[in-house]
Amino acid sequence: MRLLYPILFCLLLSCSVNTGHPTSNIKNKFDSLISIMPLRNLPVDFICGLPDGAGADNMLVSDLSAYENFTPKNQNVLFGILERTKNYTAVIYGESGDDIYPTLFIYDTLGNRIDSLSLILSGCGGADESSIPVSTVHIDQSLNILLTDTIQFIHYPDPHSKFIVDSIKISVVRYHVDKTGIIVKD
Repeated sequence: MRLLYPILFCLLLSCSVNTGHPTSNIKNKFDSLISIMPLRNLPVDFICGLPDGAGADNMLVSDLSAYENFTPKNQNVLFGILERTKNYTAVIYGESGDDIYPTLFIYDTLGNRIDSLSLILSGCGGADESSIPVSTVHIDQSLNILLTDTIQFIHYPDPHSKFIVDSIKISVVRYHVDKTGIIVKD
């Protein structure tokens, strides 16, 4: 019986040893991802999507494969962090198409998605002989978001002349990110 007590004590002790709390491991992994993301200065402005080509310093999401639990499946470009507070982290990712279409994602401190918002009302790649679309995004220091879509409806009087603008349609939508990380339409 005397030998049984030390064995039971060791067994109970080994069962109670904490090998790491799952929540803290997830937070550490998310913090690790955040630490390698570029931090962008506000305000930010985009015309027809995220910058691309020479001089654009976007990251490829494929380079973040170790963090795939935190990266959106349909996004392939990372623009960076706009803001990090005690409640949330605001990150812009992009999806390649005619342009790189930006989406704002808001995460809690554990990397769970709180909210998201596509930052393009309509893509600029649809320009043709009858319309010229231009989509702009402005996000200020307080995370107020202004999306503007301007479409010029045009025609060419003849094949060798400059186009004529027949009309212009402008759409404006405003949002803001509240203190909990929810994106609210104004």
